Amino acid sequence: MIIKKVCLKNFRVHKDREFEFKPGINLLLGKNGTGKSSIFEALSVAFFSKSPRGTLNSIITNDGSKKAQIKVEFIASDGKEYVLEKSIGQSKSSLYSKDGSLKYEGKEDISEYIKTIVGINEEVFNKVIYTYQNQLTDIFSKTPAERKQLFDRLFETDVYREISDKLFKVQQSYEKDLEVNKVELEKIKLELESEEFADLEERIKSHEEKLEEVKNEIENLRAEVQNLRKRQKSLEDIIESYKRIKKDLQMLGKEKEHLNSKLDDLNKRLEDAKKAKDIVEKTKKGYEMYLELEKEVRRLNTNQKELQGKKREKETLQDKRNELEKSKSVLESQISSLKEKKVEIEKRIAEKAEKISDLKKEIFKLDEYLKNLLYDQSKLSAEIEEFNKRYEDLGKLKVELQHKHLKISEEEKLSFNRKLLEDEISRLMQQIEEVKKNISYEDQLVQDLANLRARLENIKNVSRELSSGMCPILKEECKNVKEKGGFEVYIVEKEKIEEEISELEESLKKLRNFKKEKEELEKILKEKEIELSNINLKLEEIEREKESIKSIENILKTQNYEDMEKIKKEYEGKYLSLVKQISATKERKNSIEKEHEKYLREIVEEDEKLKDINEKISLFNESFEKTSKELEQVEKSLVLYGDIEKDMESTMNSIEEKQKEMDKLRKDFDMYKKFEKEAQMLEDILEEIKDTKKKIEESQKSASILEKELEKIHNIEEIESEKDNLVVDIDKRNEKLSELSQQVGKLEETVKFLIKERERKKRLENEKRELESKRNFLEEKKKLTKEFREKLRDLGMKVSHRISDEISNLSTVNYNIMTGKVEMIEFSAENDYEVILKNFKESVERTFSMLSGGEQVSVAIAIRAALSKILSKSDFYILDEPTINLDVERKKLLAENIEKLFEDVKQVFIITHDEEFSHMAENIIRL
Repeated sequence: MIIKKVCLKNFRVHKDREFEFKPGINLLLGKNGTGKSSIFEALSVAFFSKSPRGTLNSIITNDGSKKAQIKVEFIASDGKEYVLEKSIGQSKSSLYSKDGSLKYEGKEDISEYIKTIVGINEEVFNKVIYTYQNQLTDIFSKTPAERKQLFDRLFETDVYREISDKLFKVQQSYEKDLEVNKVELEKIKLELESEEFADLEERIKSHEEKLEEVKNEIENLRAEVQNLRKRQKSLEDIIESYKRIKKDLQMLGKEKEHLNSKLDDLNKRLEDAKKAKDIVEKTKKGYEMYLELEKEVRRLNTNQKELQGKKREKETLQDKRNELEKSKSVLESQISSLKEKKVEIEKRIAEKAEKISDLKKEIFKLDEYLKNLLYDQSKLSAEIEEFNKRYEDLGKLKVELQHKHLKISEEEKLSFNRKLLEDEISRLMQQIEEVKKNISYEDQLVQDLANLRARLENIKNVSRELSSGMCPILKEECKNVKEKGGFEVYIVEKEKIEEEISELEESLKKLRNFKKEKEELEKILKEKEIELSNINLKLEEIEREKESIKSIENILKTQNYEDMEKIKKEYEGKYLSLVKQISATKERKNSIEKEHEKYLREIVEEDEKLKDINEKISLFNESFEKTSKELEQVEKSLVLYGDIEKDMESTMNSIEEKQKEMDKLRKDFDMYKKFEKEAQMLEDILEEIKDTKKKIEESQKSASILEKELEKIHNIEEIESEKDNLVVDIDKRNEKLSELSQQVGKLEETVKFLIKERERKKRLENEKRELESKRNFLEEKKKLTKEFREKLRDLGMKVSHRISDEISNLSTVNYNIMTGKVEMIEFSAENDYEVILKNFKESVERTFSMLSGGEQVSVAIAIRAALSKILSKSDFYILDEPTINLDVERKKLLAENIEKLFEDVKQVFIITHDEEFSHMAENIIRL
């Protein structure tokens, strides 16, 4: 990935800045607090929505701004050019390619796509590629547990542990399931071995046989009961027949009496009917004449009603004619009134139109005058703006001049401090040279100490072999030992060497103290050099300020700054006068325009009134025409009705004459109506008398037949006695059947229960087989899960070891290039990623905490460069203050070899206040 440009607005110290970068080494030079690190903090915020230095809201500048903006232009690993924009305070993000082929919005989508096209995640960026100043060595100084957790996550080997932990939970769940299975299996086995299931089949067979015997007995009894019931039914039928015949004879006797009584009654009604028929025949003619008259009266009444309806219609038309004549008169009056109002309104509109024309002319004159005033104002404003700009620029120069005088007032103090620092640095360098001389003896002392230890070891070996005074090879007394004065000579020499070794070790301890002293002195020297460098920079700046002061004083003198205040007041007076004239003209114009608008509104209102009147006149004219036509139609309709009153009087006279004739025939009509129905019944009565006589004969025949049947049933008492005995026998057998049925019910319940128990036993046996099968399955699953966990854990360790070995080799090469020392860095996953620096020549191993500050920084840079190469596909790296804690020699060595260290990286950013790196940078940005 190549970062091309970063634009920042309201981000930390950057109000509105733009930074362009190039492939290769980009150097960002500047003092602390100038915002160098903030540029790369912005990359983390843009790419991953996270700041390594705190919350996102804390990065907005403290000048009242509500949002910060970041814009990053970069070339991704896919070769495409992208633009990433992010707003903090509004939570807006967008990523789009410059060719317009795609666009993403929303921080989640962008972060995911960034990982794809850049090849890194947020943790690799903030822990490996970029580390904030003074945090370069932090990840290597953590506790073992913290280191392991961090690097496992960076190497993505923590996934093996996480899966292994999840599988352990699965394994535990299988173990719990096996425990549950065991309990359930034991429970089923105990249940199957219980007495409930003992001799179950024999018990079922025995009960089923007993049930069959009882059922057969029931069938036999039911057959007996059925035969007895048949005999009982036969006897009951005979008894019922006897009773029915007796009852039928009684009914026939009563029916005969009823028919004789009815016959007498019919003979009486026959006489009455004959008399009624004579009366009807006599009054028939009068009855028919009455009906004809009644029909004629109804017709005349109908005609009378129709004539009354027409009379009412005529009266309605007469009322309507009167109303229409009144309406016509009112409409004529209203139309005349509206025409008078119309003339008045048209007169008022003409007067107001004339006033509007006068006002328009005056407005035009005021517009022209106002245009001239505004032109004068614009011209004066331009002059004032130009004057104010010059005045403001000179004012700024005057303030700047005061600041510059204030700055150069520190020159004497800074010069004095520089002299003190130069003396202090000279003294420190002398002390360091003296300490170096003492340290230079260390190599000789180490060699002498090694020789003495070798001699001591040799004497110890010889002492052991010759302690008896015998030669170990010849197996005889050793002459050399004897000639030298015996075995005691070796003891004396051993003690002497041990004493010399003790003295040398003490000297080496002192020399190591000199090393610590040297490191402390170098650290103080570095701080003093930085302080001196800062003072020199300030003094150089003061010299430049002196030159700047002369230039500013010349400008102020040339421009006559003091006289400009008077000119400014004159301009303000002119401008104020123009503003007042413009204001007065605008007020006059507004007043006239309001009056103009008022007359326009009034004309509109009068037009509306005129329109309303015209509409009303039109409507009234239409109504007048309509009313006239309607009145004409009513007059025509009234002619059609003629003299309807005379017709009504003639019809009424006819009705009265017919009513008189009907009154004369009323007696015959009433007598006919009274006896008409009774006369009509004569034939019916004769027919009914004939039918009744026939029924009396049939009743007598039926009674004779029934009496003969009754004589056949002579032993009724014996039959009833036999029936009663049969009822008793049936009841006894039913009681026996009830007892046997209860016994069957109990036996069936028992058999059902036993069959259910047999089914339950089968279910339990099936459950047992299923549980045993499930147990075998769970044990196999548990075994496979355990094996998979162990292999997964081993795989995670192998991956971690392989990556850490690769990093160890690569970081060792980096360290040797940076320092020129032949030492090895061990970065082992087996030791929780503890960093160990090994010197094979001196057989010395030192952990990261034992290294000096400079060594820690060098080792950290070497490992971080290796981590970046292995973990990132982005091909870029950021070093923030990499020379911290490095002595002058190491600093130069790092600067000389930084290109070699990152020769395979497309883009490197170095953030520093040190000029050492200037010579190799392709791009230098000074802040």
